[in-house]
Amino acid sequence: MMLRRWRIPIIHLPIALLALPVSCGHPFKPQQGHPFWDGVPLVIAHKGGLGPYPENTIPAFLHGLGQGAVGIEMDVQLCGSGEIVVFHDYEVDDLTDGTGKVARLTLAQLQSLNFDYRSDFLEMAVVPTLETVLDSLPSTALLNIELKGESVGSDGLEEAVIRVVRERGLEERTILTSFNAFRIKRIENDHPGLLTGLITGPEVYWYARSPRFIDWCRADAVVPFSGWTDRNYLDDRPDHRIVAWFEDDDFDDPEAEYRRLISMGIDGFVTDHPALVTSLLPY
Repeated sequence: MMLRRWRIPIIHLPIALLALPVSCGHPFKPQQGHPFWDGVPLVIAHKGGLGPYPENTIPAFLHGLGQGAVGIEMDVQLCGSGEIVVFHDYEVDDLTDGTGKVARLTLAQLQSLNFDYRSDFLEMAVVPTLETVLDSLPSTALLNIELKGESVGSDGLEEAVIRVVRERGLEERTILTSFNAFRIKRIENDHPGLLTGLITGPEVYWYARSPRFIDWCRADAVVPFSGWTDRNYLDDRPDHRIVAWFEDDDFDDPEAEYRRLISMGIDGFVTDHPALVTSLLPY
C-alpha cells in the first residue's frame, strides 16, 4: 500500500454516483463473526515488514511472522505470461535492476531480476508467485491478499486468486483487499462467503471513502489510512471491522500513533513494524 491516487477514468465516475442511491435500500451486513477475526487486534506485516529482506518476498514474509505478526499482507497482480505474481509496483523499475511493466513481463523475466533498491538485497530473493508464497507459509498464518489494478472491468485476477485460495482450503485465514471497489463488488456478488476489505486513503476519490459507497461494494472490512482513522470514522462504520494501514514516514512519532489506535479498539494493523506493534498490545 502507498499513498497514490486510485486512477479511474473520469467517464466512470457516474457509475459510482448512480450506484449509491440504489444501494441504500438494500442493507448489507458484513461478516463480523468470520474466523479471520479470532484474536483481534491482528498484527499483519505490510509486505512482510521492513527488515533484512526485499519486500513481498518469501524471506520477508517469514521474517515478519517471526517478528510477532499473525499474518502477512501481500500485493498480487497478473504478469505477462498469466501467473499471479507477488509484487507491489506496476513497473519493475524502482525495485529491481530491470525495466518495464509487470503485466508485460513473463514470469521467467521477472524472476531473472535482482531487487536493487537496497544494495544488500542483490541476489537475495526472487519475485514469487502467489502459489509459492502460500505453500511456504506456516499453516496458522493469516493472509491479507491485496489485489492490484485500477480498471473498472475485470482482468481475471479475482477469479485466479480465489481459485488458488480455495484449492488450498485457506478461506478462513484469508481476506481479499483492494483499493479498487469494483473488484470487491465482484467478489462479494460472485463469492459472498469470502472475506473482503476495501482499502481507503487520503488520495482516493471522495466517493470511494464514503460509508454509502463502502456499503455499495459490500466490503466486510475497511482498511483505512491510519492518519484519519479517528473515533468519528469508527462510529460512522459500526458494522465494519477496521484494520488501519500505515506509512510511518507520515508521523513524527509512529509509536504514539500506534498507541492512539490501540486505545480506540480497532481490529488490526497493517504495519511495517510488527514487533513494535506487538510490544504495545495489552496481551
